[in-house]
Amino acid sequence: MEQKKIDLCNGALLHDIGKLIYRHNDQRRHQETGYEFLKEANMNKAVLDQVRYHHAAQLKSASLSKDNLAYITYYADNISAGIDRRKQEDGAYGFDRHAKLDSIFNILNQNDAQLCYDQIEFDDLKIQYPVSHGKGMNEAHYGKILTRIKEHITKDVHEKEYVNSTLQLLEAVWSYIPSSTSTQERKDISLYDHSKLTACIALALYDYFDHNKIDDYKDALFSYNTSMDTNECFLLISMDLSGIQKFIYTIASKGALKGLRSRSFYLDIMLEYMNDLLLNRLSLFRSNLLYSGGGHSYLLVANTEKTKEIIQDFHKDMNDWLIELFDIDLYLGLGFAHCSPNSLKNIPEGSYQQIFREASHRVSESKVNRYPLTILQQLNEEPMEERSRECIVCQRTDRLDEENHCSLCRRIEKMSASILKEDFFTVSKDQQSESGLPLPEGRALQTEKDYRLQIADIQKDKEQIYTKNRRYMGRSVATPIWVGDYHSADTFGELANKAHGVKRLGVLRADVDNMGESFISGFVRNNETKYQTLSRTSMLSRLVSEYFKKHINSLLREGAFHLDGTNTKRPRNAAVVYAGGDDLFITGAWDDIIGFSIDLYLSFKDFTIGSMTVSGGIGLFPPKYPIAAMAEEVGRLEDRAKQMDGKNSIALFSKDHVYTWPVFVEDVIGRHYQTLQTYFMNTDQANNEQRTALLYRIYALIVKRDQPIHIARMAYLLGRLRPVSKNNDLLERHENFSKELYRIVRDDVESKKMATAILLYVYMHRKD
Repeated sequence: MEQKKIDLCNGALLHDIGKLIYRHNDQRRHQETGYEFLKEANMNKAVLDQVRYHHAAQLKSASLSKDNLAYITYYADNISAGIDRRKQEDGAYGFDRHAKLDSIFNILNQNDAQLCYDQIEFDDLKIQYPVSHGKGMNEAHYGKILTRIKEHITKDVHEKEYVNSTLQLLEAVWSYIPSSTSTQERKDISLYDHSKLTACIALALYDYFDHNKIDDYKDALFSYNTSMDTNECFLLISMDLSGIQKFIYTIASKGALKGLRSRSFYLDIMLEYMNDLLLNRLSLFRSNLLYSGGGHSYLLVANTEKTKEIIQDFHKDMNDWLIELFDIDLYLGLGFAHCSPNSLKNIPEGSYQQIFREASHRVSESKVNRYPLTILQQLNEEPMEERSRECIVCQRTDRLDEENHCSLCRRIEKMSASILKEDFFTVSKDQQSESGLPLPEGRALQTEKDYRLQIADIQKDKEQIYTKNRRYMGRSVATPIWVGDYHSADTFGELANKAHGVKRLGVLRADVDNMGESFISGFVRNNETKYQTLSRTSMLSRLVSEYFKKHINSLLREGAFHLDGTNTKRPRNAAVVYAGGDDLFITGAWDDIIGFSIDLYLSFKDFTIGSMTVSGGIGLFPPKYPIAAMAEEVGRLEDRAKQMDGKNSIALFSKDHVYTWPVFVEDVIGRHYQTLQTYFMNTDQANNEQRTALLYRIYALIVKRDQPIHIARMAYLLGRLRPVSKNNDLLERHENFSKELYRIVRDDVESKKMATAILLYVYMHRKD
């Protein structure tokens, strides 16, 4: 890789570092203070010029060569700023050094809020909820950030192996501080997102100029030349890995929980490695990866014939590898759309949305016509070898060993314990090792222990290091792989046995409602698209992905709602099978899954200020129930929940118990379940062995309530529940309970809610 591209990326990432110095203790121009700060840290001239001259006033009077990188960073910064800077309707003139980062959820999906983020410590793994009044960003906090950056910047930062590490550092320390503190503008774009996007655009511009043999950057970008504004010099690439669910869930029950979690992580890191492969082939860094999560990725690159050839070769190579290893179970869909600086800034109005729609359309076309004729012939002409056995894990019938494991499942099984235990992973050239998992281009993924990292740093056969749920600033590190890896047990049986009442496994599948529409047009307000920008959608994707891939762990560690009525936060008896860009699959003790689902609803509502919702399905199963059947049945429940008007719903057990979240939380649990719990805890029926049978009979009568005779039978049954005690308080409670139940049974809507509450109560107290 050219040194100029490394310098360009570093300069673009750090071009606004002077803003921190201004907010810390020096109110001179941020271009000058940033230049002085980096000069003291021994940054080279190419980087220093970009920092000092990235604004027009200084650039105009500078004596720079026509091919100085400062011209590219200046133009990229203008595009990025033009994308993310939007004036507030009530904005006043001036700057607020202590301004907090406003939440982008304030204006998402017609929301109208004014919440911000509190000052946080570096890379805090806790869920960052927007607040009404934060502490504000003070001078001392900015000083800590500057110290952290100066410690990182060494002479090695000029090497390509450290660029992604710098990007990691900035994500850790800049993600919750505002890019702009102007009182005239919305302060909802972080300095990290602005700087990353600036670097992304700068590198794409450099490749475009290099391919077209343009070296007069001053003339192309600065000398009142507006032709670049409408030049479709960029490509937005969209990638989507199909077949994820089938690969994860189509396994045998033996060792299923470990196998599921290992397969899920394998796919996560596989897609991340594919992202890195494409970036490496294009000689780019992770600054050009706009989003990655849930099997999907977006990248912004140069629109050149060379780039297109690389993309096409990459697409073919990845799917050739997927066919060889997974047959047709997995497929990488890929498409791209042309775009200009103006269309990225939504000029003319609506052009920004069209970029993503076009890229999505191309991905869909790729999936429809996924295999060329030569591949189809190859698949159809495979020799009919003896296939009288199948893999006991995934049911494949080829490449089996003597114990009826296919080669891939054997390798996953061997690595499953270390995948779940270790935090460091290396990519090696040796794919034949049985201790590693295969990756494209003849590479293998292996786990490493901390103490070996220094060795791995200098070993030539260790090409890349990934970290799981932690950051490690070092050579050849790509980016942390944030993974929902919480687990309180290793088997389904252990989880089910920890349940209250019936020893059943609960399974939750859920995802964000209308995520695609939010991504494409969620910031359109009153038919105006000025807030629908690349920086906002990128930040939205990052925050939602972090919630499901990183914050989901803390949500499970601190379970808040419990059906047994306790208020103490405690770890859930649960395990994450999959948590992707905007969806999840979690299993555990059935009552903990119910409790977690309520935590999820309330937490995500606060996280997004109510601008986004989540729908899901929950099923109850014996622990030995086939995992594929569990996934399919709960998937149908999730689909049923999404059919509700407005979505924002949960389907429990069957299609007969589907509610919007507010109705489920406030009515089913808050009123009806609580009514049952209060009554049976305070009557002489509390320990009656016939209680469960009576409740089942009440449930049956509620279900059949459309026949008048069953209303009469309900009255008779309630009479039998009358306490034998002469205690007036007990008699009064029974009278009130009977009246309430009789009222409910005569109401279609309320009787349905009570039926669900009865099932929950019975499951909580029934013995297997």
